[in-house]
Amino acid sequence: MQSQNTALYDAMFAQIACLEAQIEHMRVYRHDLKNHLGCVLGYLEYGEPTAAEDYLRQLLHAVPHDIHQFHTGRKVMDILLSQKAELARQQNIEFECSFALESNPFVHISDYDLATLLANLLDNGIQHAGGVNRYLYLDLFYDEAGNTILRMENSCNTVPVLQQGFFVSCKADKTAHGKGMEQIRCIVEAYSGTFSWQYDAYEERFVTQCVFAAV
Repeated sequence: MQSQNTALYDAMFAQIACLEAQIEHMRVYRHDLKNHLGCVLGYLEYGEPTAAEDYLRQLLHAVPHDIHQFHTGRKVMDILLSQKAELARQQNIEFECSFALESNPFVHISDYDLATLLANLLDNGIQHAGGVNRYLYLDLFYDEAGNTILRMENSCNTVPVLQQGFFVSCKADKTAHGKGMEQIRCIVEAYSGTFSWQYDAYEERFVTQCVFAAV
């Protein structure tokens, strides 16, 4: 467990360093923006619209992308959500999160288990997102009974593969196994929760849901 925690913390610190570098890049860009726009204006004043256009293209290419920041009340969740949101952006997947909670609902779950659960859940959604409009929506909320619901929906145009009634995969590669799903199930059930998934062939969407009883 010690080595597992060390690996988790190393990954967390690496992600923090990455986010800090992105923030610094944005600060530098904003600081220099006025000067760059002055150069564009200068080219136009000297009657060189082509040079101004080329400069603008370079400027647009250098624009830092928006940094996804989350504030769930649980640092390990914030880090993983930021990391996976960036991964989804790189793969042109629409990524949205909704948290209808007033406090951290996972106080009874260790950082390691929560990171494993969330990472596998989001990795599955990103890897399986398919179709014309690729998306991944993550919702965290309480139901009427006070249970905590972690629900993920992602586009998926490949029918899931089952073996003896158990989920294997919905990847194009039929030899791939759904180990991530089993890890999710094991963690959820270890905390007396319930895990389920459903595939809607008509809507081409895959829904995964984890339910934790109120504590």
